[in-house]
Amino acid sequence: MRKIGICCLGLLFSLCSYAQVQREYHLISAEKIENKAYYFTALLREFGEVDSMICHDPVLKKMGLKKLERLHEAKTSQEQVEAMKFSAEEITEAGKALASLYKPGNPIDRLLTRHIIPSGCYQQYKEDGAELLKKVWEQDAEGMNYAIEVYAAARKPHYPQIDSIGFYIHSRRFIEEILPACQQNIAFEVKTHPVFLFCTHGCR
Repeated sequence: MRKIGICCLGLLFSLCSYAQVQREYHLISAEKIENKAYYFTALLREFGEVDSMICHDPVLKKMGLKKLERLHEAKTSQEQVEAMKFSAEEITEAGKALASLYKPGNPIDRLLTRHIIPSGCYQQYKEDGAELLKKVWEQDAEGMNYAIEVYAAARKPHYPQIDSIGFYIHSRRFIEEILPACQQNIAFEVKTHPVFLFCTHGCR
């Protein structure tokens, strides 16, 4: 069952493209779908100091618990899909919490200056520091929402000929097996990471 969940979630993160990286910088774990699509969010768990800061932030921990509760309470397929997505309020609140953790020279600042900015994945933004943190997080969260809508709610993708789903979202197997497996995978992830909002929805 967990394998089904992982496969399903892998599909959810396969859509979003990323900006061309600078030639002298190589993406960390570039073979992973989530690192290609949501580089900032994926990297948060690659560095222990950054991960520790996030795990111990009371605002983010509370958000994680509320999100998990919403996922557990979701019964219909529509409720399950909506619970997997980030609400506008969640995106804003998480962005503010991340920004509050930023200080020049701290681990999050080093993540930005040594990886996020050189990667070129977010080169359209001119902000820096805490404001850049909010921007890159918002891009990742909105990208995840878009992928979930395409692969779990049959939203028409930007490139329908190559990105459209090949299964029926109202089928018994999708409703009774795949969506619940996705929920189980997220719940499993929470056991090892209290702020799973930044775990690319458990797709690791």
